[in-house]
Amino acid sequence: MGDRRNDVATLLDGLFAKLSVSPHAQRGLRARLNGAGRFYHNRDHVALLWARHLAHGGGAAEAEIAHAIAYHDAIYVPGRLDNETLSAALWLQDSRLCPPLLRRQVATMILATRDHLRYAGGDARVQWLLDLDLSTLGDPPHVYARYTAALRREYAALSTEAWRAGRRRFLRDMLAAPALFRCPLRGFALRRSYEASARRNMQTELAGLGG
Repeated sequence: MGDRRNDVATLLDGLFAKLSVSPHAQRGLRARLNGAGRFYHNRDHVALLWARHLAHGGGAAEAEIAHAIAYHDAIYVPGRLDNETLSAALWLQDSRLCPPLLRRQVATMILATRDHLRYAGGDARVQWLLDLDLSTLGDPPHVYARYTAALRREYAALSTEAWRAGRRRFLRDMLAAPALFRCPLRGFALRRSYEASARRNMQTELAGLGG
């Protein structure tokens, strides 16, 4: 466990070194990601997305991707429909001294994470962030199960029946998509790595929920 925490800390330090926001803003963001009740949407998730960008992204759009990964779950309250809007607003507040184009681009990327499959624009940077955010669906089954358990802890206020119904809706919607990973970067790198395993994981979970 100690090695894993050190890995997360190292990744986060590398990511935050890329951010063009003040030290005060960085401290505030770290505190949010470490907040109570965050069992999935936390510093580990952000570190994992950054690691996968470094492994698969080849340095593409580094500034935009770094800021979007860091801020995309800055505000997170389970069940709220405006988490992404509030996260984008926090980014715009913290980035007042950043170039206007960067501010707009990152805000657009954050807002797109509200519905990963609805984005229909042609910006590969946006789609890359969405694909990274979905990549955990394609992790090994035992890791996927751990993520699902962490999400359930975040939604502890829901009854078992409500949780299961919500998961079934989510899984059916995802499985109905022609493709989960749609960014062409590096020859659809994330699709090749995660599409098939993500569908297997979700099909297994859905079957366990009674379809």
